[in-house]
Amino acid sequence: MKENVCNGCTVSEAMRISIALCTWNGAAFLEEQLASLAAQTRQPDEVIVCDDASTDESAAIVDRFAALSPRLSRNPARLGTVRNFEQAIAKCSRDVIFLCDQDDVWRRDKIEVMTRAFEADENLACLFSNARRMTDTTLWDHIGFRPRERRLVGSGRAFDVLVEHNVVTGATMAFRSRWRDAILPIPEIPGMLHDQWIATVLSAVTKVRCIDAPLIDYREHDTQQVGAGAAAGGLGRWVGAARGTGAGDYARHAMQLVAVRHRLEFIGAPRERIEQLRGRIAHLRTRASLPERRLSRIGTVIRELASFRYHRYSNHFWSAAKDLFW
Repeated sequence: MKENVCNGCTVSEAMRISIALCTWNGAAFLEEQLASLAAQTRQPDEVIVCDDASTDESAAIVDRFAALSPRLSRNPARLGTVRNFEQAIAKCSRDVIFLCDQDDVWRRDKIEVMTRAFEADENLACLFSNARRMTDTTLWDHIGFRPRERRLVGSGRAFDVLVEHNVVTGATMAFRSRWRDAILPIPEIPGMLHDQWIATVLSAVTKVRCIDAPLIDYREHDTQQVGAGAAAGGLGRWVGAARGTGAGDYARHAMQLVAVRHRLEFIGAPRERIEQLRGRIAHLRTRASLPERRLSRIGTVIRELASFRYHRYSNHFWSAAKDLFW
């Protein structure tokens, strides 16, 4: 087995690493990100860069960065984030694929730390980490990835967390390429990006874990394609989010889970996972179709309570009260 010794650590190179980096008008930050990849204590075996028809110097910056010997392809017309990552993933040829955004900065040992986790557990298919925001808070705290949910993911119940809300950021994710056929092609689903799709599908059929360490600096700026969203946490924010969530959100979430269910049926996922999705989809559709008049909602809400769907798929009596009064 070939070994790579760096900083007093011996890092196995038996596992080969791909980086799938997507760019679009990212010249302002791209060079710093590429430098952080080149500085990794465990070097990648290939770097695939798909440029989504940039009109700035992004492609030229990649071409000049000889330290990584990146393989660059340029889209003649914009594909968008999901399609661009889909093709980058398809082009990767190594054992583990690390997804990479153009505007972050990786901690020097990110590949090393995550590779060791894959090497230690042959059954581990997908891994994601925390991130440090430029405001010195962590990404997990910002998005509301609570300690209880972290424990669920750590105990093998990532699917239970992910079908409720996404806690995985693609820039922190890596997965084994042998699972690529399960996730590709990535469907175009309103409100669901590639990272949520990959993590949710894989968590239904194999092992998904998280590392509670900020392995990247997550950059937020006005021109980024996808950000971290509004902060979660706190009673005031929770009430505001609850009041701002309505029928359209439930219908959209149901649509996302229907797409996941179809893929799970296609790849032969465990029946209990598919049935779990059926129940959650039915509950979401019921909430989405509640009548405008509050009095007309009472019977439906009581039936959902009696079936314990509010307890299994929503926030217990709080959600029932919201559906009755808001």
